[in-house]
Amino acid sequence: MNVNEVNCLACGSAQVEKFLRLPDVPVFCNVLWETADKATAAPRGDLDLGICGDCGHVFNLGFDAELVRYAEGYENSLHHSPRFQQYAEELAADLRARHNLKGAHVVEIACGQGDFLKLVCADEGCTGSGFDPSFRGEQIADNIAIHGEYFGVRPLAQAADLVCCRHALGHIDTPVPFMKSVRSALPDDTQATLFFEMPNSLYSLRDGGVWDFIYEHVSYFCGTTLTACFEKAGLGVSRTWETFDGQFLCIEANANGETSGEADASPVPTATELTK
Repeated sequence: MNVNEVNCLACGSAQVEKFLRLPDVPVFCNVLWETADKATAAPRGDLDLGICGDCGHVFNLGFDAELVRYAEGYENSLHHSPRFQQYAEELAADLRARHNLKGAHVVEIACGQGDFLKLVCADEGCTGSGFDPSFRGEQIADNIAIHGEYFGVRPLAQAADLVCCRHALGHIDTPVPFMKSVRSALPDDTQATLFFEMPNSLYSLRDGGVWDFIYEHVSYFCGTTLTACFEKAGLGVSRTWETFDGQFLCIEANANGETSGEADASPVPTATELTK
């Protein structure tokens, strides 16, 4: 393994080691091309994974953000799966129960077509705002407004009580600056909770969930590295936990920078253990 000069995207450490290279892989896994010629001409890039020796964060050193442009036609929804839909409904019900969302306003970053946002905003008086450049323009509910653009293009029209983001942070090549931008979009005195979900790197590396190694994923987080990312952005982590049989990782945080609560008890392997 070679020591890489790029610093860790989560904690900033320079102790990054390369351990896996897959050259010339398709950039998108979630685009259905219209013709065979367009499919064979689809953009490609190198998957060149490194791991941080300090916090265990895994990321693609060969990632080129210019190759990845999300727009209408990109579709990664799993809500057609009865198993995943049941999970999403249970997750949304848990968020509603714990955060008292009656009359609240929920913002979802990378909301797709709004399937999960609709579930979270099911309580009386709850409204939602979603942001996603792949949005096709179909209104999903009267209490939800979705903007077909990236989050941050416009100021929030209404203060958020809950900010959700599922399976998108791993696609962003500057996770700490992005989380700082999320914080800066909220009022200084906000009491909003931030809820993020993403693939769990420990499941991919420890348990063989190799299907998550795709070009679209810049970062692969475990509980420790996700906490490091949020805290470096000035957010206070209250909880991290594994879900969906360990395949997914969730985190909740506040905007005041105070860290409290429970962390995921799963041990974090060292770089040597993960790459041997």
